[in-house]
Amino acid sequence: MFVVRYMKKIIKNLLYKRGYQIFRQYYYDFNADESICKILSRIKTDDKTVKVLDVGANIGQSIDRFRKYLPDAIIYSFEPNPNTFEKLMKKQANDSNLRCFNFGVGSEKGVLPFFINPDSGSNSFYQLNLDGDAFRLSNTDEGKKNHNSTTLKEKVAFNTEVQIPVDTLNNVCASEGMGRIDILKIDTQGFELEVLKGASNILPNTLIVEAEVMFSDAYDRASSFGEMESLMRDFGFVVWEIPYIGKFATEDINRINFIDIQFVNIPLLEKLSAA
Repeated sequence: MFVVRYMKKIIKNLLYKRGYQIFRQYYYDFNADESICKILSRIKTDDKTVKVLDVGANIGQSIDRFRKYLPDAIIYSFEPNPNTFEKLMKKQANDSNLRCFNFGVGSEKGVLPFFINPDSGSNSFYQLNLDGDAFRLSNTDEGKKNHNSTTLKEKVAFNTEVQIPVDTLNNVCASEGMGRIDILKIDTQGFELEVLKGASNILPNTLIVEAEVMFSDAYDRASSFGEMESLMRDFGFVVWEIPYIGKFATEDINRINFIDIQFVNIPLLEKLSAA
């Protein structure tokens, strides 16, 4: 097994040097972290001063991801599901630069219904659309092979409703005395725009925003790319990179399900680069 992995790495590196990349079928990963590292290198920031907001943390997959190249960054992770949060807290116990919050993030402070599903990766403040094309295409035999294996699985019915406290990033960042935010990552299953609406005070001083955008009917509502891009443009952000494209795992069609998109605050980048 080691030899096989080693050979795959050699082949992958050889192709990359010649301008080619290998992708898993239906999923195109252009390495979001490479873009982030290049941006951070332009402002010559010290790893220990980097602040990351991880909204929609699940069991800490993004924490592991950021720790690979930002081992000393201060990470604030938000996860509303109490069961998933228990797993997340185990990471905090071994990471002095990690703070975890067990509440949702949205546009207003309050309490909202939160919908838990058998795969915690699909939990959302919006209901999963069980009658939609996205649900059907994601649960074909081929689709099931591509279900996320890293997320917590729970024995619950789809759209099991619980009441969850919600706060805004404006409030949290003010109470925590945060200054500049280097990376704001949002993966909230369609609720991303609401998170951004509650971050109006911090976006002018946020360098990179990475968010998921859905193009399917997976939920009864979801943030649209147009709305998100318009809001971000008002704060001086531009679309910088689309590092991940997820398609429906079926050979019958070739349709995009979701993307991850990175926005960069150009006025802030220019200011920090010149400092």
